[in-house]
Formats: sequence, C-alpha cells, structure tokens
Amino acid sequence: MAAIARINDIKEDIYLVQPNNLTFAKYEFTAWQENVLTLIIDRVQKDITGEEPIETDLFNEPLVTLDCADIGGRNNKTQILAELEKFRQRSITFSYLDPKIHRTIRTTGGIFYRIHDIPNTNQVQINIDKWAVPFLLYYGKKTQEGKFFLNFTRFNKQISLDLVKSYSKRIYKFVCSSKERGYLEISIDLFKERLCLPVSYDNKNIKQRVLLPAKEELDKNSDITFDFKFCCRTKNSKTKPKADTIFFYIYDRDKQEIEKIGERNSDIYKYVKDVIINCLNEKNKTADLNKIMYKICKIRQLEHVHNKCIYYNGELKKGNLSKKMAVNIILKILRDDCFIDI
Repeated sequence: MAAIARINDIKEDIYLVQPNNLTFAKYEFTAWQENVLTLIIDRVQKDITGEEPIETDLFNEPLVTLDCADIGGRNNKTQILAELEKFRQRSITFSYLDPKIHRTIRTTGGIFYRIHDIPNTNQVQINIDKWAVPFLLYYGKKTQEGKFFLNFTRFNKQISLDLVKSYSKRIYKFVCSSKERGYLEISIDLFKERLCLPVSYDNKNIKQRVLLPAKEELDKNSDITFDFKFCCRTKNSKTKPKADTIFFYIYDRDKQEIEKIGERNSDIYKYVKDVIINCLNEKNKTADLNKIMYKICKIRQLEHVHNKCIYYNGELKKGNLSKKMAVNIILKILRDDCFIDI
C-alpha cells in the first residue's frame, strides 16, 4: 500500500510546460482530443529532457504510444480510435518568427498524421509530425540570468487529464499561463476565435455555456481557479460603453504566497486597507475587505494603489480635492487598474 501511495504522490506532482503559442492557438478539440495533446507534450518533453528517448518507426519517424485509459478514463478502444481519427483530420493554427527572414509566419497543419492500432492491447501508436515538435515545445529564449521569458504555460498533467469538459481544459491552461502574474486579460473576439466558439455566442452565452461551467469544475478539481468579469477597454465618448474584454482573476489554492506579500509590505498593506475602509464608510457600502486586498496583492498592484492613495490624500489635505472627489477617484483606480468594483 505504501508503494501505491508513493506512485500516486509522484503522479500528482508531474508538471508539463507548453508554449503560449500553443496555449492560445486557434483550435477546437474534444476533451479526449485535448488529453491526447497533453500526452503528446508529455512524451516529447521526456525525450527533449533526456528522461526517455522517443520511439521511432521503420522509417525513423517519431512514434508516440498512448494508453486508451489515459486518454478517456475508459477502456473503450473503439471510441478512442474514432476520436484519434477525427483529431488526425483537424488542423491547428499558430504563428512563429522566422529567424531567417525576420517575419512572423502563420502556419496551419496537423499534430500527427498516422495511427497504429496494436491488437489485443489497450494501446495505440501515432506518428507525430516533425513540424509540430518545436510548436509543442518552444517557449522562448533564455535571458542572461538563465531564466526563460514568460511566454510559456506550466500546468499539472493529471489535473489537465482529469478535467471533464473541453472548455475547462482549455481555460485551465489559459489561467495557468498567467498564474504568476495573477490575472489574464483577453479580448472577447480573440477568446471566441481561439476557442472556436459559435459566431452567434454573445456575452451571455459565453458566461453561461463556457466560463461558469469551467469555473465550477476548476473550483472542485483544480489546483488553481479564477473569477472573471466583462469590461470595456475601448471607450468611445459618443456611444454607450460595451464590454469587449474578459478579465480573469487567477487564484492559487495555496494562499500563503499572497499572504507573504502582505507581510513583507505590512505598513503599505495597512495603509491601503485603511483607505479602502474609509471609502466604504463614506459610501455607506459593505464589501469583503480581505478579498479586495487579496486581489490587489495577487495582481501585484499593492504598491501602485498605495502610491495613488498617498498622492490623492496629499491633494485632499492641500484642499485641491473634496473628500467625495478623493473617494470617487480611489474607487475608480480600484475599478480601472485592479478591476475591483465596490
């Protein structure tokens, strides 16, 4: 039993890395097809790191062996083969910078091109397209300090496989791409394009059919979750503001990191918190103050909000602002810079 527990522990700790070019690529896969993509990344990543060389076929083409149980959680090989055939015919579109001509190239193609059924087993093999390998793995050049630029997504392999809904799997990787930053901002048009949502989907459909179901599943089964709001980034004084952007607040299950931000900046944290309390009192409003402070810290805006509070408090003391004006300005900063409505 101890050995089994240890194996499960290791399984939960496997994290994969994929480039943001792939995370935000335009494609429409089923949940099982998304799992196949995750398993391909896992296998190729093991080859690149030297952990386990990738197999090749008789013609020296890369070959990946897949277990049907990993793909769908069920030992239904017939359905898995049908899903693989549909996947083989699907294309994925991505862009990359050609180092020779220094221009951005837009490429469309498949991930794999041949399927091999291994009789009397629960396994199948696929030949992956060599063109797909750099697309699946390249996530930026190293800086002088030896770190990669933040254009990659690090996600938990098992959580990605275990999520049931296809939109949940995509959005899980979306929010994982910005986990360190604490928020993700994406235009509604781009979001619809990347997930290949129906053109007829309005914001209500996106909320009810995509975002809320994904959030519910991540809340229950993920190491990371999110809140979201629709907001207007392109304002026109002549027309009524219309939401054109989705803003994701991203939360770790473990809040220790965020709490440490408050601890390291205890004086700043207390000052900002007191200012917000005063604003709430002035407006006769109530709000979850801890959640507000958590959001400010999570998206690394604590120092920014503190500097703004100091400045406008100074203007208030000089008589350049009324208390009502100062409160409205602070609330506007929270709304525009932190996407916190009070």
